[in-house]
Amino acid sequence: LMYGVNERAMVIFRETLLRSAQAKDAREYLIKRNISSAVQERFGLGYAPAPDTAGWNFLGSQLGEEEKQAAIEAGLLVGKESGGTYDRFRDRVLFPIFDRQGRVIGFGGRIIGDGQPKYMNSPESLVFNKSASLLGLYQQGDEIRRRKQAILVEGNFDLVSLVVHGCPNVVAPLGTALTTQQLRLLKGFSEECVLLFDGDAAGVKAAMRSVPLFLSEQV
Repeated sequence: LMYGVNERAMVIFRETLLRSAQAKDAREYLIKRNISSAVQERFGLGYAPAPDTAGWNFLGSQLGEEEKQAAIEAGLLVGKESGGTYDRFRDRVLFPIFDRQGRVIGFGGRIIGDGQPKYMNSPESLVFNKSASLLGLYQQGDEIRRRKQAILVEGNFDLVSLVVHGCPNVVAPLGTALTTQQLRLLKGFSEECVLLFDGDAAGVKAAMRSVPLFLSEQV
């Protein structure tokens, strides 16, 4: 049921981005970032509207009772002590996260307004293990295999920006330090990885921290 409700949410968020007046700022943001409609489509990008335009229960109000329970377990909705639910993702461009079978296991969202945190992922669930998932691997796996090389970037928008500019063999860990499980996933596609992290101190530190993992996995 969790896969099903994630899939349903992806369709609702996608439709909102494409057609809703509430998503005007999100559409403008994607234009500003030069993310073409073809790439938006490829990654299934969507939008969760802000509470001041859509209320706090935008997604929950469109789900049946069983779906709501599954959505709470999947981290899409938060249950209130008094009963009822509210949306976890609000005013965010959403990236669906797929497993290797193409099932939606979670979402990563970037805020459009000024709030914090800037990036937010679905919480861990029965279907979503952040440390064992890579954003973009489902879409980009064939290209990684074909080119015999994977490029690892830090952020969701780094990933789609590279794809827009003709660099399709790229994936991103989901806001976590790179893990052995993620590397083993990649190893099924290529034994060469290029780390393309931010040039700031944090990015350099993250890259250096990954080196022993590559050595131990002989990648």
